[in-house]
Amino acid sequence: MSVLILDAGNSIIKAKIQRKDQGEITFPHAFRQITDSEYTNILARTGTAANIQNYLRINDIPYVIGESAERHGVITQRSGAARYTRDYYGILAAAALGRLYERGSEVSVFGSYPPGDVKFREDLMKSVVGDWHVEIGDSERHFRVTYANTFDEPVGGLMNVLLTEDGQHYQHSDLNGGRSLVIDIGGFTTDWLAVNPCGEVDYSLAQRPDWHPERPG
Repeated sequence: MSVLILDAGNSIIKAKIQRKDQGEITFPHAFRQITDSEYTNILARTGTAANIQNYLRINDIPYVIGESAERHGVITQRSGAARYTRDYYGILAAAALGRLYERGSEVSVFGSYPPGDVKFREDLMKSVVGDWHVEIGDSERHFRVTYANTFDEPVGGLMNVLLTEDGQHYQHSDLNGGRSLVIDIGGFTTDWLAVNPCGEVDYSLAQRPDWHPERPG
């Protein structure tokens, strides 16, 4: 079964699959639905593959994502429970699947969330499970997400340092033997999370301060 790791941050969407070449993508956290006529006219005039992959049909609805979406007007990002829905988080996941896989398949999705959104983890999983038909240019792929799970964004960052590329072995076992404080600085957000020895998360020290790195104070 194929596996997609999705980190839908406030600023950048990051997605990764288990493939040696081109197995990781990033694009700005921006997308919007467009009309059928807009979609058809844009594709007829878009000559580069880089631009074409920003225009997709997902379950027969046309969307523009990433940098191209930012040029289509003001983008409103959802937060809280409104973010973890099929027509928002699910669309981001489907777009990532379509851009990373050349053909459809059965997929498991592991999605990240900031520690403060732990109460929405069930919503996140429900938003991606099911069937996704993705069209990019003349290519079509059908994905069936049969399993979904979640992880805290700071924990994902720690595991990226702690584990080897295959995720099966430790490359920094010294970190695993003590307590760690993980600070995750993202787009207009900063989260921190305490991790006990052996990777156990200490949720008594999981919080988002009332400041962020782009704002002095």
